[in-house]
Amino acid sequence: MPQEIKPNNSFNINRSFKHNKFKCILFYDGNCLTCHWFLRHLAKFKLPTQLYFAPQQGKTYEQLKDQYEFLHHIDTIVIATYFDDKLQKIRTKADACTWLLANIRPYFKILRWGYLLLPFFANFVYELVAKNRKRTLDQCPLPPSRLRKHLIFE
Repeated sequence: MPQEIKPNNSFNINRSFKHNKFKCILFYDGNCLTCHWFLRHLAKFKLPTQLYFAPQQGKTYEQLKDQYEFLHHIDTIVIATYFDDKLQKIRTKADACTWLLANIRPYFKILRWGYLLLPFFANFVYELVAKNRKRTLDQCPLPPSRLRKHLIFE
């Protein structure tokens, strides 16, 4: 079962975010405190207007899951990149996190290189955090106001 869609053309995110036909959606678990922490961390940076966030409990993610069966069986962060409204690639786990961070701030590229050199170790660390991510709190905090313009509520 493949974990990613191979793109027809490879796009560099830094150049792609400047292109108005490029779009990136980060799907996060709306009930997860760790995912909200990650969003709060991202809010510290200047984010491109083509970067969007959507909960995995929403309609947009459900439509993506209907197209790609393997998404029904994963419980992780998912990043989907589009060009000209056509899906280019789906990233999950440490691949998704390190790819996004490395392309938002250059100093995170060391994390990306770590993932590319040792993907099994990076995903092991990701899964270790993911196993302990849901705590006893009943409700997650709202995302920061700087991120709300990037949210997709469907």
